[in-house]
Amino acid sequence: MTTNFTVEEIYPNIFVYNNVFEDPERMYQIAKDSVNNYDDAIWEHWQDWYIFGTKVEKFGLHFDKQATELKILKDIEVTSKVQEDQRYFITELVKGFHLVNNDYIQRHNVPIPNEIKETVRSYGVDHPKWNWTGPSLCKYFIDSEGSEWNGGHLAMRYHSDYIREAIKSPGYKFVLTTTTYLNDNYLNGGVDFAIGNKLINYKPKAGDFLVFPSGHPDYLTEGNEVYLHAAENCQENEKFFTRMYWQVYEDASEEWKENEEKFGKDLWPEKMKEIQEEYMELHPQRTVIEGAVRIK
Repeated sequence: MTTNFTVEEIYPNIFVYNNVFEDPERMYQIAKDSVNNYDDAIWEHWQDWYIFGTKVEKFGLHFDKQATELKILKDIEVTSKVQEDQRYFITELVKGFHLVNNDYIQRHNVPIPNEIKETVRSYGVDHPKWNWTGPSLCKYFIDSEGSEWNGGHLAMRYHSDYIREAIKSPGYKFVLTTTTYLNDNYLNGGVDFAIGNKLINYKPKAGDFLVFPSGHPDYLTEGNEVYLHAAENCQENEKFFTRMYWQVYEDASEEWKENEEKFGKDLWPEKMKEIQEEYMELHPQRTVIEGAVRIK
């Protein structure tokens, strides 16, 4: 990993960092080789990722998820070239995540450093207020099935990583999203942001770290508008990228607690599931932003 990264603001609160990886091509090769090479691997096998592609989420290393720097809680001894490469990949990725996020957090006055040791008490238990999560290593299929569901041009509809809820539940909520792109040798495959009716498109380059708001209504909004994003379908080659996030812990809303008392702790989750399904039917993810104005 280098420390002489470059940064570009493609729109307020959407930053692209490059020249972070010491060897971007090696990172891509390790990810690509892992698809079919399970001999001596420390990573789990690739798993189905809904209709979009495949993913890996277990990498054999354990990190301190409340730290703002690389802290390995449980290291492993590597005994082969494959294991050495995979450990190199995951440690470079996590170091890069902290490097660019610490810069982004400072630029945007996100209160993570000041609140990193704070806790939130919920149902008699103290939870660390801030927590980072991931990584996930993902691979979009060429012309994924999702594109048929999303009108042909999108692999994934406009959405926020922050999960919109009819009634706020207790738990960690997404605040900052970081996606890292390992290759760019595919057609299309850009990221399209929607803020209100404004659209901003970015085609990632190999080695890019893209940091942007997850769509939390209390952090990094533009007025009352949250940030949405969609992924364009890719052609000719598969698209490899990773996902990592900063999350904030929030207690349940009073409405949640009142309903929990009304229906009982055992029955309320099933009732909430019905309410959430109705809510998402009324507020679906979109394939088209009506009245959109293309900024980039």
